[in-house]
Amino acid sequence: MIILDEAHRFRPKTFSEIRDIFDLLNISVVLVGTDRLDAVVRRALEATTAIWEECVLKLPHPSNLTSAPMQKS
Repeated sequence: MIILDEAHRFRPKTFSEIRDIFDLLNISVVLVGTDRLDAVVRRALEATTAIWEECVLKLPHPSNLTSAPMQKS
């Protein structure tokens, strides 16, 4: 297990690198941070969803996965 403190300071690209650590090493990664971490994770998820929707799904019509109601947990 890797525990990463101060995760609320990470840039969005860092989350994809953390995912790569998980994929390559097959170990759990725990993010620790302030309340701001939730907002950072949400923005990273929204950006990742937009890229995934555009580059992977390539739907004929927008699915609106990045809209506020769809991103709400």
